[in-house]
Parts: sequence; C-alpha cells; structure tokens
Amino acid sequence: MRANKYYDFFLKFYRTVKHNVFYILLSLAVPLILWKVQVGRDIVVSLTEQGSDNYLNIPLLIAAFSLLALSNWVIPVLAIDLWALVMRRPVRSQPLFGGLIALYNGDTVTGRVQFPIRYFASLPWVIFLYVTVLSFFPSQPVIAIITIAALILCVVLIDWAYRRKRVPRVFQGLWDNVAETKAGNRVKALRYVLVMSLVFTLFLILVGSLAFWLRTNRTGLTVLVVGANFIGLLANYAYMKFAENVDVRVVTISYFVSK
Repeated sequence: MRANKYYDFFLKFYRTVKHNVFYILLSLAVPLILWKVQVGRDIVVSLTEQGSDNYLNIPLLIAAFSLLALSNWVIPVLAIDLWALVMRRPVRSQPLFGGLIALYNGDTVTGRVQFPIRYFASLPWVIFLYVTVLSFFPSQPVIAIITIAALILCVVLIDWAYRRKRVPRVFQGLWDNVAETKAGNRVKALRYVLVMSLVFTLFLILVGSLAFWLRTNRTGLTVLVVGANFIGLLANYAYMKFAENVDVRVVTISYFVSK
C-alpha cells in the first residue's frame, strides 16, 4: 500500500514536470541567474546596511513574491476573457470556469494526475530565501540548508493537517462568514478578497514597522529578512492550500474571487 502511494506521488511529479517544464524553468531562471552573477547576494546584503533606507525594501520584496505567486490564480479567468475577446462572442464564463479550474488544479475524469502548477510559482521565493540565508552566512551553508529543510517540514505539516480535515481558523472563519451572508456571490467574493487583502497589507505594515524599528540593528534586520520571508512563504502556501480544498467548492464565488 505504501509503495503504491510513493509510486502515485512520483508519477504525479513526473507528469507535472513533463507538462509544465517550460514554466518551471522560466520561474527558476531569473533567481538562479542573479545568484550566479552575485547580484542577488549584493541586493540581499544591502537590506541590512546601517545608515540607509534599504530596509524599506523588505516588505516590498515580500509583496512582490506574494503577488507573483498569487497572480497565477487569474490565469483561468484571464484565459476565458481573452478567448471571448478574440472570438468576439459572449461566453458562459462561470460554467466554463468550473471545468477549467478543475484542469488547472490537475484534476481529470480519472482523478488528479499532476500537482497544481500554481504551487511552482513560489519556487523563485524559495530560492530567494536560500540565497538570503547563504548571503548572510556565506561560510556556514548548512544554515541555509537547515532553513529550507525547516520550510519543507512546515509544508508537510500543513498538508498533514489538511489530510486530517483541519483548516486554519483564520481562513475557515472568514470563509464561513462570507458564505453565510445573504449578499450575492459577487459581493461575497469582493468582501472576501478585501478582507484577505487587508490581512496581507497589515502583515506588510508590521514587517515595515519592525524594519524601521531595527534600522540601526544589523543582526535584528538579518533575522527580520529571513523570518519575514519564511513566514510569508508559509502563509502564502497555507492560503493556496485552503483555496484548493475549501473555496473552490463554491464555483461561482471562486470565479469572482479569481476575477
């Protein structure tokens, strides 16, 4: 039984890479090039320079990587809108989205055959985190390896929690409140996105405030850069996992959220 599960996992991974190899290589190319020419390391180290305003870039980096990953959610809706524009004919967007989002999630009639490609959008962020730790501790590469190992462990724990049907309370509570309102699906989706955007903005403000407070403390800024990106990565993955398991069950609301 365990052998079949391992086989199924590696088969899904193989299919994911096979069908999305160009996208995966493209998402990894830029951070790897920056690392190779050492520009990335110089940028990271400059974040903790004393007497400069580079600390302001810490929340901006988190925002950039988060939006890069979350922007993948718009692809199904964007594909429908572009198709309707090119064909110059009206389409039933929501039913079409219901079938498209299943394929986008890796589902077919026979079950899930590959992993959702949107998770690979966070790979540049993972590489950036590794480069960050290695830039701060160039003589101790084991620290960078331990950091990525800890990140993988946390991801495994999140997956384990979902297998036990546990959903983060902050996400589930928000979703329950949205789903129970009497407003239309478009209003529910807008309210949901606005609240999630507010939470995201508050996190960035918190990181920026801590960066300002620690602007003269190189060690503190170092911990903040690593810690904030680590937490941001996990929060982003946790939200994607929640959306995959919960909010796509209501296709109409999911359509408006993606749009």
